[in-house]
Amino acid sequence: MAALAFAACDATAGPGHTVVDSFANCHVGMYFADCGGEGAPVLGCDAERDESCWWFTTGAVPREITLVSDCPPEDVCCHDDWPFAEPTGLGAYRLLFALDRAPWDRTREMNVDVVVDAALVAPATPTLTCEGALPDVNGVGPCGDLEGVIQVELDTPALRFVAPGNYYGWVPTVELDAADGAAPRARVCLHDYTDSWGNDCPDAVATCATGGTVTIDAWPLPAGPGAIVSLDVAFAGGARLLADAEVTYVRERRAP
Repeated sequence: MAALAFAACDATAGPGHTVVDSFANCHVGMYFADCGGEGAPVLGCDAERDESCWWFTTGAVPREITLVSDCPPEDVCCHDDWPFAEPTGLGAYRLLFALDRAPWDRTREMNVDVVVDAALVAPATPTLTCEGALPDVNGVGPCGDLEGVIQVELDTPALRFVAPGNYYGWVPTVELDAADGAAPRARVCLHDYTDSWGNDCPDAVATCATGGTVTIDAWPLPAGPGAIVSLDVAFAGGARLLADAEVTYVRERRAP
């Protein structure tokens, strides 16, 4: 881990966070990154490239993240309902719309058991079935219309169950993690998405499984396509998601 250095406080840097050399110094997930340190979570975005945003869970931020909110984690939209004093960082809308305004890290909502079964067989056709009324989802999801599974290559890898051709809806996303040599655990959350962005914080509610099982044929997940996954998870109110699929595409992690 690279040594930490205090960031200067300016228009794009929240006071009190620290800086590491790059994402290579971090444990990175879909919407969080742990880069060491002992500070409070801060929200930061890549202003120079794709405006992706992450919760930096200990207040340490890679040097290339030049847009860091100075809002406290308990009130991330402190600037007239936005994380930044200027109408910048529109990628924050995507993160906050997908889940909610609270910080994310390696442990939040890790409620689902993971089973590794090398005998798991890929289905001829990917399937995803929804039972009961799923809470707090927007638009169209992949229930009964699963196109496939995308694996996002991260330190906490993610599997996204996607439907074809929708501009507004939700996708079940499985994040898998095994901290300090422990058995892997998973969180399964229904990520809302939209093709419309704004610079007012959306009032989204995170919808994550309260229990159940994710079965995979290997851990760690393979570097290329071919991982097999079976899903049986429950949500508050009694709804269930059941899926059987094979990863057909792997999205590589961003370069450090």
